[in-house]
Amino acid sequence: MKKHCLVGLIVLLLAGSVFAEMRIWRDQAGRQYEGTFSKMIGKDVMVVSPSGKKHYLPYSNLSEGDTDYLSDIIVPETEVRFLTTKKAKVRSKNALADDFVSIVTGVAQVRLNAKHPNDTMRAEAYMVGKDRVTGKYKLLSKGSSALKFTEENEYQDAFQLVGESRYFGDYNREVRGVEYCGYVVFVLNRKNEIVNHTTNLSFVTEDKFERIRQLQTWFFFGESCKRVSTPRPAYSVNRVGI
Repeated sequence: MKKHCLVGLIVLLLAGSVFAEMRIWRDQAGRQYEGTFSKMIGKDVMVVSPSGKKHYLPYSNLSEGDTDYLSDIIVPETEVRFLTTKKAKVRSKNALADDFVSIVTGVAQVRLNAKHPNDTMRAEAYMVGKDRVTGKYKLLSKGSSALKFTEENEYQDAFQLVGESRYFGDYNREVRGVEYCGYVVFVLNRKNEIVNHTTNLSFVTEDKFERIRQLQTWFFFGESCKRVSTPRPAYSVNRVGI
């Protein structure tokens, strides 16, 4: 993906083979079917009996135990987008002319390709800024949300982040500040395993997930996603007309 693209899109296919065991399936009317899970076909679950007979069970009619079982053995195929908009922050009439603040709004959108309900996943999203002088990164905003996919929401869920991008001229007339530069979104299953990951920052790989999730919004960090010292001179929040 292009490093500076504002819209990220990644598709994760079913990961590896699905382990299926012989078990008793029950629908909400109490009917029972013995067999192993084979695959999803539209909104139906195909179960194969010991004799080889195929049963097509509507997912919406399965017992809670059966849907929990499927959630554990199937990694749903998802698509993730991150959309950003930027607008100038309303400032005081006393704000300095060389002090610019923008409000950056990011929306993480996750779509479930399988057309059956799912509420076993969640997403974590991060908005990142970059220091104009040192090149260090700063976490501008972070958030997480449980994902619920239903027919009513067309199997797509979303949540919003908001951060500030700011730059200004210092006493040496050097432009300083931190501007928004990118995002990262992780989708996790109920076991806290990453099932999807998208970013426009090439250095934020899946193996750095635990590091970036430990960062606070006032932290600066490097490409290792480990915290680094705040660039000097320190940014003042006491400038006139914030």
